[in-house]
Amino acid sequence: MYYRVVSGDTLHNIAIHFGTTVSNLMDLNSQISNPNQIYPGERIKVSSDNHWNKKSKSKSWQKKSSSTSWSNKHHGHGW
Repeated sequence: MYYRVVSGDTLHNIAIHFGTTVSNLMDLNSQISNPNQIYPGERIKVSSDNHWNKKSKSKSWQKKSSSTSWSNKHHGHGW
């Protein structure tokens, strides 16, 4: 699964949103040499195909109440 970075994103916040770690995102994205330097428009891999195949397809990510700005900022990105 891939994600397109938008202004204000950090690898840390993206990792939290997708239930993974910055370290895992770095492993999946060899093009990122510095976790503090990601750019709007950049397409990053957020999970391996094997990760999603193991999960039930009926489950979806649920927004946590403490992350309302994430929901508003990322509305319409297709996840």
